[in-house]
Amino acid sequence: MNTKHLYMIIAAVVLMAAGCRTTPTPVLTASETSFSFAASSGEITFEVTSNIPWTITGQPSWIKVSPASGSRSDEVTIKVDANPDNTLREGEFKIAATDAGLRDIPVTVVQAGQSPVISGFEPASARFGSTITISGAYFSATPASNTVKFNGITAVVTEASKTELKVTVPKNTACTGNITVTAGNLTATSGSKFTYMLTYTVSTLAGASTYGFAEGNGTNARFNDPWGMMINAAGNIYVADGGNHRIRMVTPAGAVSTFAGTGTSGLVNSTVAYAQFDYPAAVAQDAAGNIYVTDNNNYCIRKITTLGWVSTLAGSGTRGDADGAGTAAQFSNLIGVCVDATGNVYVADVGNHRIRKVTPEGMVSTFAGSGSSGFADGTGTAAQFSIPYGVAIDAAGNIYVADANNCKIRKITPDRVVSTLAGGDPGFADGTGSAAQFYLPTGVAVSATGDVYVADCFSHSIRMVTPEGVVTTIAGNGMEGTANGVGTAAQFAFPANIAIDAAGNLYVAENHRIRKITVE
Repeated sequence: MNTKHLYMIIAAVVLMAAGCRTTPTPVLTASETSFSFAASSGEITFEVTSNIPWTITGQPSWIKVSPASGSRSDEVTIKVDANPDNTLREGEFKIAATDAGLRDIPVTVVQAGQSPVISGFEPASARFGSTITISGAYFSATPASNTVKFNGITAVVTEASKTELKVTVPKNTACTGNITVTAGNLTATSGSKFTYMLTYTVSTLAGASTYGFAEGNGTNARFNDPWGMMINAAGNIYVADGGNHRIRMVTPAGAVSTFAGTGTSGLVNSTVAYAQFDYPAAVAQDAAGNIYVTDNNNYCIRKITTLGWVSTLAGSGTRGDADGAGTAAQFSNLIGVCVDATGNVYVADVGNHRIRKVTPEGMVSTFAGSGSSGFADGTGTAAQFSIPYGVAIDAAGNIYVADANNCKIRKITPDRVVSTLAGGDPGFADGTGSAAQFYLPTGVAVSATGDVYVADCFSHSIRMVTPEGVVTTIAGNGMEGTANGVGTAAQFAFPANIAIDAAGNLYVAENHRIRKITVE
C-alpha cells in the first residue's frame, strides 16, 4: 500500500466518523406555565427541561424566581410577595433560551385578593346622605378599590382601611337589604340587612292659611276648607274644596284651577262648568277615569264622567239611613270615598256610623257597621264604628278606615271582616297595635307596599302604619303650626286628609292649604 492509498483510507474513516455524529436538538420546556396564588405570600416549584442554557427575564418586583438561570433541566421556585391592597394582580415572566431558534416560554402568575369579611356595620338604619361604618377585614386601603352596594345600589366609599370602610348611603328607596363589599375580584355579603330610612320633607304646594277662593299658582291660590283628594295618572291632584262647593285641580307644579262646580251651593247635574255641589268632602277615581264625589250636605254620591258630565249615582238628597237603588238610598254626612278594581264605590257614612257600598249601577248596601256609634270588631253589621271619616283601599281589596271618634285605624277584608289595625286610647304615641295612640284620625291613604298613612287631625301630624300595625310619626310633632321642614321639624294645623302619588309622595289637605311631603 503506497502512501497515497493510506491517506485516502484515513480520510474515508474520518468522513465516516463525521457522518455518524448527531448534532443535539435544542430543547426548552416547562412543566407548568400558569400559576395562581392567594393574597398571602406563597411559593410553588415547577420543572424546566432543557439541554441548553436558559435565563429568567421580565418578572415584576412582586414575583421572585429562583434560580434566575440554568444550563440544563432544573427545578424552579416561584415566590410572591403578600398582596397588601387586596386586589387582583397579574404578572408574567419568560424563560428565555440563550441559543437561537427557540421561542421564549411565557409564564403567567395571578394573585387573587383575600376574600373580604364584613363583621358588622353601624348604624343599622339611616337616611340618604348618612355615613355608614362597615367593619371587617381584607378591605382595600384605597377607597376607589372597594365597591360597596346597599341591596345592589352602589354607594360612595369616602374613607378606607384594611379593616374599616366609611360609606355614604345613596338616595334610593330600594337600599333596604344586605350590604356587599367587593375588593379586587372577591365579594363579601353582610349577615344582617340595612334598613333605608325614608326622608319626609314637607313643603306648601298650594294655598295659604287664610281661606278664600282664588285660582293661581302656589300660595297665590286660595281654598276654603279643602278635604278629600285623589291623584290621577298624570299627577294632577283633585281636591274637594268644601267651603267653595267646587272640585279643584292642582298640577304637580302647584297651579290651581276649578275642575267642576259653579261655587254656589246646590244640587244640579250638568256639565262640570254648570254643575252644583254642597260642601263636597272627598273624591276618588275608578279604573276608567270616572270621578266620584261624596257631596256631603246633599247626602248623595255624585259621578263625573271622563266627558265632563256630572250626575247623581246614589242618594235622595235628604238625610236618612236606607239601602236601595239610586235615589231611593239615603245617607247621613258623607265623607270618605274609595273605589275597588271592579268599580264598586265605598263611602264613609259618618252620621250613620257605617261603611256603605255602591255598585256601578247605583245599588246601595251596608258593607260594615251596625248603625250605632260604638267600637266592636266583627263581620259586616256586627262591627261598630264611631264617626268613620276617611277610607282607602289596597290592591287586595282591603279597606282601611280612619275611625275618628274611636281614635283607631280599622281594616275591612273583602269578606267584610272588621279588625283593628292600630290604635288604643286617645293620645299621641307611636307603638304597635293597641299600644299606639291617635287623636281623631280623619284621613287614610295606602301605599303600594301596604303601608297606611294617616292624617292624625288633633295630633297635628302624619303617621304611618305598617301592615303589621307598627305606628311611627313621619311628619309633624304634635304641635299646631305651619312650618315646613323635614320630618318632625315640620308642623301641621288639623290635617284633614291625605293622598299618595305613583312616586310615593304624600299630599295633605289642611288649614286651607295643600301640603306636599316628598318621600326620598
